[in-house]
Formats: sequence, C-alpha cells, structure tokens
Amino acid sequence: MFTLSASPAFGALATAHLRDVEAVEQGLNGDLDVRHAGPVTKSTLAKLARDGGVNLSWDDYRLGVLGHLEDHGMGGVAELMNCTMTTLMKRS
Repeated sequence: MFTLSASPAFGALATAHLRDVEAVEQGLNGDLDVRHAGPVTKSTLAKLARDGGVNLSWDDYRLGVLGHLEDHGMGGVAELMNCTMTTLMKRS
C-alpha cells in the first residue's frame, strides 16, 4: 500500500481532493447519487463511476491529488513523484 491515498500522512489530503471533485460535480450536474467512502483505489473509482458517483480515471485522480498537495504547500511531494514515476514523466 505505497499510495498517497492509503498513507497516514497524506490520506486525509487525498480524500479532501476527492471531496472537492465530488462537490464540483454535484454543483454542475446536481445528480451525484453516490459519494466515495474509504481510501481510494483504482477499483473503487471504477465502482464509484458504475454506481452513479463521479467518473474519474485513476490517472486523473492521482494528478489531482498531487495538484491538491501543491495547493497546500507540499509541492516537493508532487515534484518527487513527477521525477520518479514513469507514468507521470510521460504526461509532462
């Protein structure tokens, strides 16, 4: 479980990002049936979309969490991840 979503240090910030995404979706469409409960994983995001929640890809979620961390003064984490994760390096 080496993910930011499951990390004791970053889990709450990762959840806050998803809550922000859900709030925006609710405000735009007003038809959000389900909200995510618990640590986010690739499979829980897919289930959430199937069940009427936000439709957010795993990659977009991860990039959003890194942006959320940057917005909260933790840009070093995002910079480290962008320099070490090949999937993020390809997107830059």
